[in-house]
Amino acid sequence: MQNFIAYTIAGLLGTVLVRSYFAQKRRKQAGAELLFSQVRDLLNTPIHSSGISLGSQRLDGFYKENAVQIQTVSDTLATRKLPCLWLMVTIPDKLPVTAKLDMMLRSAGPTSFSNFDFLRHSIGLPPGFPEHATLRSDHDSGYANLKIVKNHLEFFANPRAKELLITPDGLRLVIQIAEAERSRYVVMREANFSDVQIEAELVQNMIESLLALKAALEEHATS
Repeated sequence: MQNFIAYTIAGLLGTVLVRSYFAQKRRKQAGAELLFSQVRDLLNTPIHSSGISLGSQRLDGFYKENAVQIQTVSDTLATRKLPCLWLMVTIPDKLPVTAKLDMMLRSAGPTSFSNFDFLRHSIGLPPGFPEHATLRSDHDSGYANLKIVKNHLEFFANPRAKELLITPDGLRLVIQIAEAERSRYVVMREANFSDVQIEAELVQNMIESLLALKAALEEHATS
């Protein structure tokens, strides 16, 4: 009799756990669909997939014949801060530059979305750049196109803007789009971003900013 009761309880617990697992999976899928619901129409042939890190989501497509990658990354590395959700918009295209330039605002330790800390060479902040920016490069002679970059920093008037990355293989802008709910994270240590919806206007602004900078770098290289 005792064995029967034990098996029954175990069976019920198993059923509850399975149902909970599939319910959580459905919520995650619904959250992923909601995340890009506004921005899908910005891109031609959009393809949705999981990102490179746990919980990240990615949308690839074309904007005015330019390849675009839109990706979110959940960041829980920062200590004494709530986890946040970063939005990365990338134009993966060859550029006429030979060195990387990474401009990070309010740099305060490692991040889950950037290799900023692995770039060895710091660059003094020139006039016209955001006050709380830090510049780094992979080249010890600095960066040759700072004057061009300075003319394309309007996006960083947004207080949540975080990073501009320029490499020979493309450009990227990063911005914070959400922060974990404090009470839920403190009690359950859960960073839930399932109700986040990326704004189409924000993404379009980021793409247009990157394309304008790309065009300026290409024009400078041929002049």
